[in-house]
Amino acid sequence: MRYLTLPTWSLLALLLCLSISVSAQPPYWPPYPYYPTSRTAAEPAEHVSTSPAETAEHNATSRDEWELEREIRTAIHQGNFAEAYYLWRPRAEGGNADAQYGIGWMYHNGYGLAIDDATAVKWWELAAKQGHTDAIFALGMLYSLGEGEVRRDMSLAVAYYYQASLSGHEDARMLLRTLMAEGDTAARDLMQQLLQDGKVAEITPPAAVVRPKANVRRGPGTQHKVLTTLTEGHLLMPLRREGRWLLVGIKGEGFTGWIHDNLTGRDFLSDPMD
Repeated sequence: MRYLTLPTWSLLALLLCLSISVSAQPPYWPPYPYYPTSRTAAEPAEHVSTSPAETAEHNATSRDEWELEREIRTAIHQGNFAEAYYLWRPRAEGGNADAQYGIGWMYHNGYGLAIDDATAVKWWELAAKQGHTDAIFALGMLYSLGEGEVRRDMSLAVAYYYQASLSGHEDARMLLRTLMAEGDTAARDLMQQLLQDGKVAEITPPAAVVRPKANVRRGPGTQHKVLTTLTEGHLLMPLRREGRWLLVGIKGEGFTGWIHDNLTGRDFLSDPMD
């Protein structure tokens, strides 16, 4: 699978979960960071000592940045990837994380360049070191898929997904829950670590048993075998929902199972997990 589009990974994440191939989608652009021309409300006024000349220079720089972003955006939309690369490359070499992510995206997809996943990884890693969430997630996707010269490595993929999830990347969280539900070893290890450390909320809102006793079953229904019986207060990590049943990770058990939501306080109407 190839062609990771820039702004959103939801479709590709779903396709990864379902193992379906799809034709390439046209590239489109993510929003760029806002470049403020004045101090934020959080900055104390006494710390602001910018001269009129410095303010004018800053504003001019901001206008230049916006103009350059507009040129790159236009080039991408028009399919003029050579122009986008020409404008991006100096910024990427200068340490701009957005540009580093963009160059990696071009190398991965072969937009104006020969496909080269090893070089894409190099640029994405540079951006990821600066906390660029899309680059971090892109690395996770690439190591999940094992494309080109990059060999599949689920331990690395899970680590990158987790890093992205800590920055609020919802697709990363969804993929982690899916991998945990499907039994991926690295994802299950992370699941147990989060349960042990009480950090379930980093991936999904936690749940707990709210009845004196609660059966956890092999499948979503009372016809399925009981795997274990938990007591009130036992911490759970919800991963998936089918009707009124939740697939959950269970602290200390090392496996997942199904529990009726009325045993956990996770009501279907207020918590559909869509």
